[in-house]
Amino acid sequence: MIQLYSTSDPDTQEQHYTFADSNGNDCTAEVYAEAARIQLENKEKALEARARRAAKAAGFFATKSRARTLTLENHGGFQIRDAFSGFPVGGFWFELSAQDVIAFCTADTE
Repeated sequence: MIQLYSTSDPDTQEQHYTFADSNGNDCTAEVYAEAARIQLENKEKALEARARRAAKAAGFFATKSRARTLTLENHGGFQIRDAFSGFPVGGFWFELSAQDVIAFCTADTE
């Protein structure tokens, strides 16, 4: 894990910031930014997987749009479909977020 460390110069009272990994090796800001991006991407993938599991448990399946360009009919999010018929029951324009899918599926089962 890469962390940001702050040190102050006693002569000039200036703050200096450095990035270091868990072994204490210095890293650049680009390496830190890339590590933060990967960590955020992993959290998003985990939330998407959780949304798919919630949909499956409620008798649906959640599909995420694979379109590269967003249109009026495709907002780049999730759509919930009935597992038996395949008919969309929510997110007709792929406008649902992963949290929306989880809320829809847990509200349906309660």
